[in-house]
Formats: sequence, C-alpha cells, structure tokens
Amino acid sequence: IRPDVTILNISLSPIETYIDFKLAGISRDFSVKELKKEAIRKDQFSKTAYISSLVKALSSSYSDRPIYFALTVYGQFYSELDQDLYLVGMALRYSRERIDNLALIKKNVESFRLDQLYYQWYDEFRPGKRLRARIHMNYLPFMLKLADHYKKSGEFDRLDYWKRVAMIVAQQAGDKKAVQKIEIL
Repeated sequence: IRPDVTILNISLSPIETYIDFKLAGISRDFSVKELKKEAIRKDQFSKTAYISSLVKALSSSYSDRPIYFALTVYGQFYSELDQDLYLVGMALRYSRERIDNLALIKKNVESFRLDQLYYQWYDEFRPGKRLRARIHMNYLPFMLKLADHYKKSGEFDRLDYWKRVAMIVAQQAGDKKAVQKIEIL
C-alpha cells in the first residue's frame, strides 16, 4: 500500500538476510556485519548500540526517508538516540537536525478521530476492556504535549479539551500517576 515506507522489525534487524530482504533493490553503504561489530560492548553484543548504529547508517544512506519509532517500542532500544528523537504523534521521529515537532504533532493528530476513546462500538470484536484501556495510553504523550503547549500559549479552550481527553484515557487505564500529572496541567 505504501511503497515509500519500509518497516523494520527491531528483533530481526541484526539478521543480515532480513535487512538484505527488506532493503532489496536499494543501494546502501553499510554492512550489517560491520554494524554488529561496532555494537560490541564489554565483549557482548549490545542491541541498543546496534540499533543506534543502524538508525544512523539508514539515515545517512536514505536521507530522503524519515525514520520513526512507534511509541510501543521499548525505550531501551533507542536510548542512545534520545537527543535526536522527537515526539510527532503516535511515533518518535529521528532527526539529527532540530525539527518543530509541536507543529508536526498538531498537523498529525489534531484531525484524529478519537471517538473510540469515548465509545465502545464493537465490543465483541475488540480486545478486553483493560487491554484496550492500556493500549489507549499510547495517546497520552502527545495529548500531554499539546495540553502543555496550549497552557503556555494561553489557548485555554484547547487546553481544556486535551486535558479532558487525556483524563478519560488515564482514568480508563486506572493510571493514578497519569491522572495526577494531568490534574496539575
């Protein structure tokens, strides 16, 4: 559907044949073997170091294609890249240059239909209530970022909207820390 998008499985990415298959037909100037050698820390392979090297190599080889991490990816995998990751909605975008991620969040999510957070349309076809509530917690980072932005810019109607939606998500998930964070916004 999207030939301009390549999705890589982090767990499979150290396997050279997997990368060769996923990047078939696209020239690249890096070798998985070399990246794996660079990722040796204290005589052991470090997946974190490997992912960092892979992302930097992909970014150099394919500067026209942005790199994203889903919010569901474990932070340990991209911890060496933290300073170059920007929340842009439901994903973190890698960029060596500073980007206006707030503008991208607004562009990407202000048009989201969030009615699934309020209504349970097809309960018999959806995951259980608790699981669904935890999955919805992936919306919280951008909601909090937007709420904070609107608070700072004095747009209190938008602040109230994002606080209200974030509170619904946090309460449904039973996340008391998130509820407290939202209350002080």
